[in-house]
Formats: sequence, C-alpha cells, structure tokens
Amino acid sequence: MYIFFLKYDKKGEVDMKRTLCNELKKWKTRLDRKPLLLQGARQVGKTWLMQEFGKNEYKNSFVFLF
Repeated sequence: MYIFFLKYDKKGEVDMKRTLCNELKKWKTRLDRKPLLLQGARQVGKTWLMQEFGKNEYKNSFVFLF
C-alpha cells in the first residue's frame, strides 16, 4: 500500500494536483512498486486524481471503483 502525506500551505490548503501527482509519479518510477489502492473519505478527489494521473502518464488507463 502506498501512503500519501499531504503538505499544507499557509492557508491550510493543499495543491492536490501538484503534490499528489508528483507522489504518483514517484510511485510509477519505483522498480519494486506494488499495485496502487487509493483509500480515503468520500468526495475528496480520489477519482479525479486517478483519472488525471492516468490521462497524463499512460497511453491507456482504467479506474475501478468499488
């Protein structure tokens, strides 16, 4: 399992696209990477994040919601 630690700015906000996409890029380049399972609270942007990452980093991508 891959765990993300978010860094907050002075206003207490997270630049989700930059911070989390950079973490996913690090995960992608690891030679010993495991399958990615993203868990979290409802409506915080998990699906959006996976769709953006897939669109920008891979030719084809699939997001399974369960």
